[in-house]
Amino acid sequence: MKALIAYYSHSSNTKKLAEFIGKVVKSEFPNTEIDLFNAEPEKPYSANYNTVLNESKRDINTNNKPKLKNNIKSIDTYDVIFIGSPNWWNTIAPPLNTFLNSFDFSNKIIMPFCTHGGGGSGNIKRDIEKESKSKQTAKILSVYGSSAASSENEIKKWIKDIFVKIK
Repeated sequence: MKALIAYYSHSSNTKKLAEFIGKVVKSEFPNTEIDLFNAEPEKPYSANYNTVLNESKRDINTNNKPKLKNNIKSIDTYDVIFIGSPNWWNTIAPPLNTFLNSFDFSNKIIMPFCTHGGGGSGNIKRDIEKESKSKQTAKILSVYGSSAASSENEIKKWIKDIFVKIK
């Protein structure tokens, strides 16, 4: 089996989740090949909290799909694709919309995950399903941002509950 962990991380919390997911999958399913992909926009969002709030709201409201620094060539060889995002205004970060609109995910298993500052997963799972057109989207893993560094047990449970069913 081959898995892709595609994510966007503004403050490194979602990146920590992505790395933990890779570690847990490799530990629990050692024959699974894992690739990480950071959907980083060419023009980064501001490091200033209030500014990034305005930038992200603008991009979400205008359905802007920012150009990525790089992208993967194909998703054809992946059986499972983990998609991770911070919760920005109850949805995924715009760079992930760019990624999701770059490929045909209709026959892929999607495992969504997110970090948040108190808003939970919002509409992230629904929006990933809509953008990816996947017919197989698993239950979303939602982790409070500052808890990402200590979420390994939560990730193990999520993966065992879902990933084992699709293996």
